[in-house]
Amino acid sequence: MRPLSRPLVNKIEAKLESLVRSGRFRTLVATDRLPSGRVGVDGAVLVDLSSNDYLGLSRSNIGTANPFTGATGSRLLGGNRPQTGTFESQFSSWLGVESALLLNSGYHANLAVISTLFGPSDLILVDRLVHASIWDGIRLSGAKWARFDHNDPEHCRRLVAENRDSVDTILIVTESVFSMDGDRAPLVELAEIATEYGVGLMVDESHALGVFGPQGRGCVAELDVQAAVDIWVSGLGKAWGGIGGIVGGSGPLISLLTSAARPFIYSTALPDNAVAWAMGVLTAMPELDGCRQRLQLLAKRLGFPSHIGPIMGGDLGATMTLSNELKSLGYWAPVIKPPTVPPNQCRIRCSLSVLIPDEDIARLETWLKSR
Repeated sequence: MRPLSRPLVNKIEAKLESLVRSGRFRTLVATDRLPSGRVGVDGAVLVDLSSNDYLGLSRSNIGTANPFTGATGSRLLGGNRPQTGTFESQFSSWLGVESALLLNSGYHANLAVISTLFGPSDLILVDRLVHASIWDGIRLSGAKWARFDHNDPEHCRRLVAENRDSVDTILIVTESVFSMDGDRAPLVELAEIATEYGVGLMVDESHALGVFGPQGRGCVAELDVQAAVDIWVSGLGKAWGGIGGIVGGSGPLISLLTSAARPFIYSTALPDNAVAWAMGVLTAMPELDGCRQRLQLLAKRLGFPSHIGPIMGGDLGATMTLSNELKSLGYWAPVIKPPTVPPNQCRIRCSLSVLIPDEDIARLETWLKSR
């Protein structure tokens, strides 16, 4: 490659300097996943509080022992394996939706849905704490948007009532379990609003799939609001323990995404063994009630709202001190920093796993009580 031009070098250096000054510069840390919910970092063996492997499935032998086999192309151009369609069919039946579409990540799924379905004549009403992939989908769509206050259905209702006659369609978007705070959305109330006003409802269940609901089908199934949810989305890289994203909904919705969603059309399909893994987890999921119950007991013991528990530090310096203190006690708990969270709301995001032994939970419980 030819050397970068001086103006481009200057631009890169200025942006890096800005990140360093603001405390937002990030570096990769090499980690090694170990048994019993532990991780190897810088030669130390630490209890892993950073992973979304809630049910411990990523360290299991579910799925396939076959060697890695790449799909070598998009699903529309030769990369569509029969087992992928089988997985989608069985997943949709298990979830209780008409149809489903497998994509390469939860990020791709949110991007695909919002950017394909909506445009400048539409309005998206979004909980202000939803994931970055939802915001990026909104930006790509060009749709109008407005935030409603976090977990405030009455604010959402007012926005629907004020705008329903001035746009073509309205979509309400929320996560069911929020990734940074671990709290749950008021899905029953949001479902009532969507039904009352005849507007769309989209729920991202990435942090609920596998953890909540009958057989791990998520909060939508647990609260029995499936009839009001038009678009169901989740990643498969958290409690599912694998890789990929999936959209559930009507047959026409999935047909439209297959034909027009750019993140689907222009991505090489997932490798065969990734799909085989997803199928293996789907088969095992109904039998994991014991793991789900243990996870909720751990959260209750630690005083967390769910299997995700924030430890608030405030500014970046204070939160780094907390992270280092936890590391000295034998826990791997990196800092969540801006722009993921506001500058004065840096935190340790504790992600619990059923793999963490009771004695490590007890030590963490003691530390939390001493703060």
